[in-house]
Amino acid sequence: MTRRKTILLCTALPLIFTCLYVVLCCINLRSSIWFDESYSAYLVRGDFGQIWAETAQDVHPPFFYFLLKIWSMIFGNSDFAMRFMSVFFGAIGIILTFHLLKRWFNIKIATVATALLSLSPFLIRYGQEMRMYTLIFAIVVGATYALDLALETKKKRYYIIYAILVSLGMWTHYFTALAWLAHVFYLIKFKKVNIFKKPWLPTYLLAILLYLPWIPAFLTQTATVQQGFWIPGVTFSTVPDFISEVAYFKEFSNNVDAWWALLLIVWVIVFGIIFARTKNKPKPLTCLVFLPPILLFILSMPPLSSMFVSRYVTYSAILVFALAGVLATQSFKKHFKLSIMFLALTLGVETYGIINVETREPKGYSKEIVMDIRALSEDGEPTVLKDGGLQEYDFSFYSTDKNPIYIVNEWTDYPWGSMYPLRDYRATTIEKLSDLKADKFWVIASKDAKETEVLDLDKYDILTTIRNDHHLAIEYKVK
Repeated sequence: MTRRKTILLCTALPLIFTCLYVVLCCINLRSSIWFDESYSAYLVRGDFGQIWAETAQDVHPPFFYFLLKIWSMIFGNSDFAMRFMSVFFGAIGIILTFHLLKRWFNIKIATVATALLSLSPFLIRYGQEMRMYTLIFAIVVGATYALDLALETKKKRYYIIYAILVSLGMWTHYFTALAWLAHVFYLIKFKKVNIFKKPWLPTYLLAILLYLPWIPAFLTQTATVQQGFWIPGVTFSTVPDFISEVAYFKEFSNNVDAWWALLLIVWVIVFGIIFARTKNKPKPLTCLVFLPPILLFILSMPPLSSMFVSRYVTYSAILVFALAGVLATQSFKKHFKLSIMFLALTLGVETYGIINVETREPKGYSKEIVMDIRALSEDGEPTVLKDGGLQEYDFSFYSTDKNPIYIVNEWTDYPWGSMYPLRDYRATTIEKLSDLKADKFWVIASKDAKETEVLDLDKYDILTTIRNDHHLAIEYKVK
């Protein structure tokens, strides 16, 4: 193959896979947002100093929010625009993965593996969400690329780039630490590196040095999480549920139909067989796929607090399909029939996973009731939230100048650090209902609320009522 053809293929192929990924992501970019996403959107209403201070009271570091702030300043703050930043970093991760695999193997292996990776249900799902998980994926792949270049060339700049990316990973999500531990394991076990000598010790010290400004906030957050957190403990179903989520974006114990369950079991068995028969395994990729989930599981065992959440190791869940593509392509000559069957099984698994992603019920249902209210409202008619149920951020996202949505402070508690931006920014809050200064307004209450008990009917008349499966909305007029 000529150099020109090689360059053309190496440019065109990852772009094709990226375009496919973008199309699949865009199907759900306008669905109703949920708490984690709406928190992200609300947080970036502040300046960078406020984002730093408010994030320090939550459980994540601030780098993703800084980027989302910049992104929203350039592209706007609609649901589509702000979610598209996740699509963008997912695309960057796909392109980096292709070139990394081409570097390790060849164009054919890189093509098959990247094609499968671009169809990863995890990658598509978190490309549709206003959160940091595709950014983490891009950082982990980029750092692995820099690590490989440093090992080969011994050039100082690649060690520096690697250190910066390691630090940025920790500035984005704490569980990228598991990816860096996988790197360290790879260096010690397979490259026979002494990480306590040059150039690795200065490299990791630089990463730590760049992270030092956030250490006080990290320690505070750690103490808060240890006092009690929402993550359930690991159980007998944790591992099969994780495998099923990786493949189907659906927990195995959560109504996976019999035939799909059988497909998944066969896929896992064939994966194990083809993995065992492949001699030239991609060692750094294998470490990134298997070690982080294993470490996360171990760290979640009693007496430690559970930390096992599938999306915390999204990069492993995505890269497992790249590993599948590598193994299948490597086995074409020796185990042709097995390789073809494995590819077919993998595509079947991913297809069902994509269907689950694209047809899932949204976690937040705020957009639907807001659109129903606006269809019946006059310009300037406000809405207030009576029973938030952790949806204060969701509804605030859909507040506009024409139809503002308010949280009433006297009806709202702020028990967690993740709620503090609502309390501190005060962008969509009022102290009490009488502050509305409007003759007509809407109240959104819980779906089980009784219409006659939401507000005092001695003071207000009910004009219109909307009730759906998730909310009750009532239009009132002041008597």
